[in-house]
Amino acid sequence: TPTWRGTAAVGVGLLALAVLLANTLSKADLFASTGAWGLAIVGLSLIPLVGCGGRLSLCQLTLAGVGAVVVSHTGSDGNPLSLVFAGLVAGGVGVLVALPALRLSGIYLALATAAFAIIMDNWIFALPSFTVFGNDISIWSTGSLDFTRFSIGDLSVEGTTEYFMFGAIVFVVMAALVTAIRRSTFGLRLHALNDSEAAYATLGMNRQAAVLAVFGVSAAMAGIGGGIFGAAVQSSAANRFDFFTGLTLLLIMVVFGLRSPTSAAVAGFYLGSPLIANLFPGTAPIPLVLIGLAGVTLGRNPRGLIPRSTSVLARAFALISGSGPRSSSTLSSQARSPAEFSAPIEALGLLSPFTADDVAALDRRLSLSTSRLQRGA
Repeated sequence: TPTWRGTAAVGVGLLALAVLLANTLSKADLFASTGAWGLAIVGLSLIPLVGCGGRLSLCQLTLAGVGAVVVSHTGSDGNPLSLVFAGLVAGGVGVLVALPALRLSGIYLALATAAFAIIMDNWIFALPSFTVFGNDISIWSTGSLDFTRFSIGDLSVEGTTEYFMFGAIVFVVMAALVTAIRRSTFGLRLHALNDSEAAYATLGMNRQAAVLAVFGVSAAMAGIGGGIFGAAVQSSAANRFDFFTGLTLLLIMVVFGLRSPTSAAVAGFYLGSPLIANLFPGTAPIPLVLIGLAGVTLGRNPRGLIPRSTSVLARAFALISGSGPRSSSTLSSQARSPAEFSAPIEALGLLSPFTADDVAALDRRLSLSTSRLQRGA
């Protein structure tokens, strides 16, 4: 379970990084990086759905495209409420996507969401303007959408630096929302659903309601991310939200850790900023090859690179500070103390015989458990 202290530390670190980049990058690179935070929010939307709930969705970037369309059509005056509308519309579309997939899981759910993404890419987003009952409807009007950055009265984020910092702040707020979800009862239900659907249903919990809820919440987050991204680039074609770009986003999240907000930030900057590409000038495929090679290591690091690195650093710090695991000789002497068993308890009577010390230790544990139960009663 994530802690608020850890979330605050990550948020402060990312805001500090945003301030550093805003003051050191060239104007061209900073403008090209403003969309990174929007894509990072789309990466965040995968944490409750895939990381916690275990529902593999391949259409998150498509749902971000839905949010971008809403922001373009309703936020032409820079009204930030268009982001709320984007979240509501994308969330509703996410629930509709989940309805036919309620009985699906694993590869079948992935195929269903992939089919939705391809339909949107090749048909819905490509529709020309049309009229319904006298109302003109234009989804991706002339092949690209124009966006206006947000403002409230005299407060505006029209400038590149201001919008870059605005995106960073929204990302940190959304990361805090993800932490709140994971720490809530709803988050515990998602973990339970991911662990065992049969046990989840046996306990009397409604699987369908949980799936619809997590799809809706995740899609709403993706829609807001799409709106942030669209207003960042100010003009966008539909191919920036296509199926294969969404696959790359999911791959990066899996490699770095599907439950880490930092992974979402990495994914956003990988896809929405030239900073990674600038590290390998003239060798565009190299960053993607590195991500693919990192994916090979998932067998040894299934939680992802960032959680693995954090765990290693925490153990090293504990050893340096003297609060880490004690030496093997100390552990061995404790294992041989009269209060412990002569072998692992599950092996006693099967692989190892009971000794008199084992019987005495078992009696002490039984007595302790009985007294605790009596005190609780």
